[in-house]
Amino acid sequence: MSMIGRRGLKTPTGDQAPVVLEGKRRLAVGTIARSAAGLLLLAYTVAVVVDLFANSARYQWDFSTYYYAGRAARQGLNPYELDSLSAAAGTEIGFPFAYSPIVLPVFSALSRIEFPWAYRLFLALKLLSLGALLYLWKTRFLREESGLPFFAVCVFGFGGAIFADLTSGNVSVFEQLALWVAFDQLRQDRPIRFALLVLLASLFKLTPIVFLLLLVAPGVRRRIGVFAAGLASFLALNGLTAIAAPRLYRDFLAVAPQLDDRGTINPSTLALLRDLGDILARKGLPLSQAAEWTLYAAFAGGIVLVTWLALRRRGDSDIRLPIFLACLAFALVMPRFKNYAYILLLPPAYFVARRLSGAKAADLGLVLLLLSTTPPVPFGLGEAMRNLFWGYYPWLLALALWATAIVWLTRGEAAVVPRTPPVGELEGST
Repeated sequence: MSMIGRRGLKTPTGDQAPVVLEGKRRLAVGTIARSAAGLLLLAYTVAVVVDLFANSARYQWDFSTYYYAGRAARQGLNPYELDSLSAAAGTEIGFPFAYSPIVLPVFSALSRIEFPWAYRLFLALKLLSLGALLYLWKTRFLREESGLPFFAVCVFGFGGAIFADLTSGNVSVFEQLALWVAFDQLRQDRPIRFALLVLLASLFKLTPIVFLLLLVAPGVRRRIGVFAAGLASFLALNGLTAIAAPRLYRDFLAVAPQLDDRGTINPSTLALLRDLGDILARKGLPLSQAAEWTLYAAFAGGIVLVTWLALRRRGDSDIRLPIFLACLAFALVMPRFKNYAYILLLPPAYFVARRLSGAKAADLGLVLLLLSTTPPVPFGLGEAMRNLFWGYYPWLLALALWATAIVWLTRGEAAVVPRTPPVGELEGST
């Protein structure tokens, strides 16, 4: 039995009262636990940020390369040569400058500021961009999700991809902000703005231009003209840069093949194949470089083909799903995908993990388990394979998430998980 209150809401009576009181007690305990967890995460984040600002000699080594590349360019030196970077810095610089000459004016301008202040300015701009990125994710792509579990994913996801970007001083956060604003424009059916923002995101590392394919992908309103214009603009911009600074552009193109990071700092498909090749070589079964590239091309081609076919068969109209799937596929097909680049996968990974958990109570534990980069290693593996499993766990996770999204898309099962009704609604049950 229940009674109707003054505002027309049902109030519990009789044997419903203990159930309602127990529900309220659990709700209060849950609120306290979430608040405590939120405060701990906030305290951890603040401590990390304070440490970053206080130790310019320890962190942001990528920014040091950018800064002295800008100074070297101003001094007429070649910023793509480590000797030139070291000469401009007055000390040894260990990482080469690997971005297009078109962005050198940005770093040349920064290099006019004293390094400690330039360091703080760059970090402050990154934190502001990160705040905008988190807000964009929460309000545009994950509106129905609870805040605390997603914040935990942002802090710890993929081995702390955001933390890796902040400590290294890479430009990844800026790149991600441009990309996700672009995705939001696509979500609002503004293809020209989307193409311009993808072009902006591609100025540093070139590879984000691949996302222009979303303009012609199945399941998305096709804009072939905008795609062609965007691609032509990208080619023209790089062509003009090559004409204006031919030597610098040649050196820029020569840097990328020399980079051979692997494992935890570059858990990518090509790096994994090269490490597997090294293991086979030690067993007397060497793989040639041509064989590694052939395997990589076959794998990447398979990912693209399956993704394309899945988008053609998807059973709903949620524009987020093609975007999330494109992000997961992008991570798997790129020959180089550093640990901080996994920032791109935080919203797609959380989206998929929430649907695996199904209930809010399971969010935090399941998500943190899935996104950990220190997983329990299966028994029976030798040391080399254990190291491989641990080093490429983010890649393996991306592959598993991509496969799950493919299954959901083709079966039409990717709908939003029903919201768990709060205690107030439970009170009104009869």
